[in-house]
Amino acid sequence: MYRYFIAICLVFVTFSVGFAQSLVNISEEEELAYRIDQMSLEEKIGQLFMVAFRQENGKPVTTVTREIKAELQKYHLGGIILFGENFVDIEQTVTLTMDLQQAAGTIPLFIAVDQEGGRVNRFHFGTNLPGNMALGASGKVSNAYIAGNILGRELVVLGINTNLAPVLDINSNQDNPVIGIRSFGADGQMVTKMGAAYIQGLHAGGIMAAVKHFPGHGDTSLDSHLGLPSVIYGKSRLSELEIQPFRENLSATDMVVAAHIAFPELDDTKVISKKDGQPVFLPASFSHKILTDLLRESLGYDGVIITDALEMKAITEHFGTEEAVVGAIQAGADILLMPSDLPKAYAGVIEAIKTGVISEERINESVKRILRLKRQWITPKNIPRSMLLAAAQSIVSSKEHKEQERTLAYEAVTLLKNEEGTLPLTVKRDSRIVVAAPRPEILNVMGEAVLTQMKAGGHQKAKITAISYENFGELTADQKKMIDESDTIILATYSSTLASRTPGQTASASFAAALTQYADLSDKKLIVIATGTPYDILYLQRAKAYLAVYGTNSANIQAGMAAIFASINPSGRLPVPIQNQGTILFNIGYGLNN
Repeated sequence: MYRYFIAICLVFVTFSVGFAQSLVNISEEEELAYRIDQMSLEEKIGQLFMVAFRQENGKPVTTVTREIKAELQKYHLGGIILFGENFVDIEQTVTLTMDLQQAAGTIPLFIAVDQEGGRVNRFHFGTNLPGNMALGASGKVSNAYIAGNILGRELVVLGINTNLAPVLDINSNQDNPVIGIRSFGADGQMVTKMGAAYIQGLHAGGIMAAVKHFPGHGDTSLDSHLGLPSVIYGKSRLSELEIQPFRENLSATDMVVAAHIAFPELDDTKVISKKDGQPVFLPASFSHKILTDLLRESLGYDGVIITDALEMKAITEHFGTEEAVVGAIQAGADILLMPSDLPKAYAGVIEAIKTGVISEERINESVKRILRLKRQWITPKNIPRSMLLAAAQSIVSSKEHKEQERTLAYEAVTLLKNEEGTLPLTVKRDSRIVVAAPRPEILNVMGEAVLTQMKAGGHQKAKITAISYENFGELTADQKKMIDESDTIILATYSSTLASRTPGQTASASFAAALTQYADLSDKKLIVIATGTPYDILYLQRAKAYLAVYGTNSANIQAGMAAIFASINPSGRLPVPIQNQGTILFNIGYGLNN
């Protein structure tokens, strides 16, 4: 009976009934045109904005306050994006999303999150998943579908209808500071297929997908949150590699996220930066040549285009608030994500229309795309709160989902090095094991895994020592003594940038390098688990064994530990090459077995 109740609830949640009763005997296009004609200019402009409510009076926003309700109605907002601080637990989240929809008025909201799985995860109570590069390492396209479906099923019952995912960027630059393990890998065909399956999974779960970051953020060495990157490749290279996963998934996706990255070979237009008065290339998000000429006309995409967050430094350093929103609309964007100043941005669009810089017809084009998508996907407002809550409590972080998460993580573990039969590791009665990690939460999972092995073998007297090296740059005398008294060291590392894997630039990399050298000189078995990008082996080549697990979630760490102790045989294969000054040390597809 309870399963039947949940099934009925999900039918209500995922059934696309539109946001208003259809008019009789007219086509969908005629109906949309009629509804747009009934809207005021202010209402139409509001539909173009997706904003965040992260803090209010210095505290996280977890309820719909009087001020938020007033802002929703004053600006006729079309969408909200939620972040980690907006979520407390399942019941609070369901209440928040339902109250947001209730406050929105007659046209429902896009309620969005960046729930990519892995590194970018907004919930502490949902199924986190091992991340895209882990999925790529498994080599199984079906795993991307499973991941997307888990996310879709959990988001929809929480009242969220839009996932700003998947990342379709190809991680062709191992020094990329912002994509890394968020990417499925460095092979365009594989990224394309994984992305397609992930979108299908989201859709089957009842959620809209927004692919990012068009036309490709994978080959940059600058984070667009911190500055304006440029990709200097020519049109043929961009078409063959960066653009491929987007081009082949445009018919399936619901939105495309436009990147704040300059592509001079696609658009060499320059504008004067407000930062220093120097000319800068237009980012893709403000480029008519890229969003309209390329994406819409050449590639034939007529869906919704949403900018990346307009509060990112790639934009705020060089463009004023009004200039940014007007430029994005002129380029072809439909949704303006997180402008740095909503009142200024909203007023700027109105002024641009009044002065003829933007036509109302251009606004109508975007509103039509937005309303069409909402009509297709967004649920009715009359779902009983108790019904949605019951579904959420049954589905979010369910036993089935956690088991699938564990399997996905296990199938990703990639063994790159195993000298002298170091693995699998056997715990003996007199074993002395040191576990070291850059974060306490990683260390806890590692320690629990070793204790489990000790108990399983009946060796409770074996000794385990833990080192959390987050704030150490070198080995202390006490830590050297721990190593001297051990026979095996299991070292977890984490890197996402070139600096974070360069000794001397970050304390954690300096410590990991020092520990590796000391263990080697002391003839100790050193096993490395890379929990971020797999590139740490470049500076830790003295390790006896090296595994990549591609994430810091518990499932990733547990999978790595299971491989160390032979609970599983690592079957993952590198989805990216590992290079040292142009020489490939490990190619795509490389991986050992125990």
